[in-house]
Amino acid sequence: MQTARVKWVGQEQFLALTPSGHAMPLDSDRGSNAAPGPMEMLLVALGACTATDVVGILAKKRQKLESLEVVVRGERAAEPPTVCEAGNRLQAARTTRRESGARRH
Repeated sequence: MQTARVKWVGQEQFLALTPSGHAMPLDSDRGSNAAPGPMEMLLVALGACTATDVVGILAKKRQKLESLEVVVRGERAAEPPTVCEAGNRLQAARTTRRESGARRH
């Protein structure tokens, strides 16, 4: 099991410590915008997980990936608690065609 830690450092700012030892500042105050907010990081993490899966699947199928972009959208509730109400993922990947003589193993 992996463990992440988030420490409050003042006002609406936090320091996230990842299981791999990286420190990431977070700022929940969108007015000051001193660092990414938690909801932004949630969207980024979802997009990165999706992209990682697509890259791995295409590699297993021996498809050459030319480009990949994952767009993740989320919406905040208007009233507190301002949770993420909705989200969707859009992804577009471009691969080159495998030659007809190519074989799967």
